Amino acid sequence: MKFEFIANACGIFTSDEEIKILTDPWIINGAFDGSWCHSHPLKTTVENLQDVDAIYVSHIHPDHY
Repeated sequence: MKFEFIANACGIFTSDEEIKILTDPWIINGAFDGSWCHSHPLKTTVENLQDVDAIYVSHIHPDHY
């Protein structure tokens, strides 16, 4: 099992079988009407996350869709 941290609660778990699970995606800046932004530039884009097998959302609010 491997984990790649993206930001906040967002990351990708990759199993030994190469199954990828994206957790709590927050990829764009400006959640909550622009008041929440990432503390550092992200090293990934939405396009780079197209090959995940599943998305896990642990809680709902405007930064997780």
